[in-house]
Formats: sequence, C-alpha cells, structure tokens
Amino acid sequence: MNVGLIVYSYTGNTLKVAGKIREQLQAQGHTATIERVHASNEDPQKNRLDKTGDLTQAPDPLPYDALILAAPVNGFSLAKVMQDYLANRPGLAGKPVRLFVTHHFPKAWLGGNQTIRQFSKLCAANGARVDGTAIIDWSSKRREQEITDLVSRFSQF
Repeated sequence: MNVGLIVYSYTGNTLKVAGKIREQLQAQGHTATIERVHASNEDPQKNRLDKTGDLTQAPDPLPYDALILAAPVNGFSLAKVMQDYLANRPGLAGKPVRLFVTHHFPKAWLGGNQTIRQFSKLCAANGARVDGTAIIDWSSKRREQEITDLVSRFSQF
C-alpha cells in the first residue's frame, strides 16, 4: 500500500512521531512517504491572526492509497497551517485517513479531544473516511508508550 504521511510540525515533535510510523510501515513492506505542509508564516502566535494563511508547500494527497495526517494543537485548536491546508486542498474523497495530534498538556481534554474532533470534521468535509485518531500528550510520563501504541495501530493496513 502507498501511504502518505502529510505533516505540519512547528517544533519537530509531530514530525518525529510521523517518522516512527513511516519506519514501521516500510518495515512491513508498505511504501510510506512523509510530506510536509509549510506556510510563509508558521509562528503559531502570529498565524492565528492571519485570516488567509499563505501555504508555501501543500502536498498532493491524490497519489496515495491511504493518508495519515498530523499536526500540533495550538491554542486548543488545530494548527492554523493544517486548517488552511485542509480548506484549500481537495483529493481526500474516499481515502482512508488516520489523524493524530501532539500537544504539551498532560490530559487529552486540555485541547487534544477538541482538536481531534475539529480535525475529523475538516477531513470529513473533504470527503475523507477517518478510520483512526490519536493524541500524543508530549508532557506525559507515558509519552513513549503512547507513541509506541500509535505506531502499532497506525501501521496496520
């Protein structure tokens, strides 16, 4: 299976998790490619004020059989760069999509749950079939176990 991991990562934490998923997918014989979403202004504090967002890199999801989309939580919401990507990028119709977010709070109810719901709705509005979600709490003592569990679940196709 050809799996695209489309990732927005400001600090590198989200990208690190995506890299582990890619390694596991490749070990199982899948083709897995990480593609990054970038914007001209990626500062989460300033970007929230920018109504239009200016994507400088917006990967095409069409070549992939399945997608894993990932982004951080910014201010109890999906990162604006990923919101802009989903608002301006067609091609998710009918594709199985798995989503994960990273955040720095020890509990998922501190923004992670709300962000996953928002992420899922944006993908569904683009025709995607969301079949898995996860939240990585970066400050949790169980972070490495959460990442291991996520990699295991998201690499099963």
